[in-house]
Amino acid sequence: MKEKRIDRRILALIIGIAVLAAIFSGWRNLRKGIFLGNDFFYRTADSLYQKNPVNYIRSVPKDDSINFTISINGREQSASLTRQEDFVSIAYDDGTIIEAVWNGQWFCDRETGYPMFFDTAITIGDEIPEIGKPAISNALCRIAWGDLEQRGSILLLFLGGFLYALGAVTFLFPNEAHFFLRRWAYQNAELSESGLLMEKAGGVVGMAVGIVFMLGLFIV
Repeated sequence: MKEKRIDRRILALIIGIAVLAAIFSGWRNLRKGIFLGNDFFYRTADSLYQKNPVNYIRSVPKDDSINFTISINGREQSASLTRQEDFVSIAYDDGTIIEAVWNGQWFCDRETGYPMFFDTAITIGDEIPEIGKPAISNALCRIAWGDLEQRGSILLLFLGGFLYALGAVTFLFPNEAHFFLRRWAYQNAELSESGLLMEKAGGVVGMAVGIVFMLGLFIV
């Protein structure tokens, strides 16, 4: 009875970890927002997109334009976006004006049609490269047109859940998992103590890999 009770606790722990991972995965990867460079800004309110307290974009509609406050690493700048159909003009507070065409996905150069979100940024030591105005302008257009995206994919949640389940089954039922579809070839198929330990260790590794996929930890 004691061993059965311990097994139930382990099963409850495995299920609890899976549920928490699924909830955190949805919170981290399925909320809407925009990418700005390599950073993801979640929509935390109708007019606020935020990575953390010092990295955010706030929008304020005003007549035929949208005023933005952009804070990157604690440094604020402002911009005003006006649009006429797919033509966009963005005026920054330092006097920079970028005029281009929004093609429904990217902020493009008016003459060449090439996307303007590519920035060359070189990191020197611990210095954080500055995100250029083409990338910022692209993000502002996505906000203006409501073209939001997710940080990750629900497919990661399903794939990670599947890998986690395989690892959990291997850990809970090492003999059955090891001899699955092969038991017919043995008379008395049973793992040794070392074999059981290795099979369970493999199950733990499988669950860990599943957690990594569920959480999308490889997504910056």
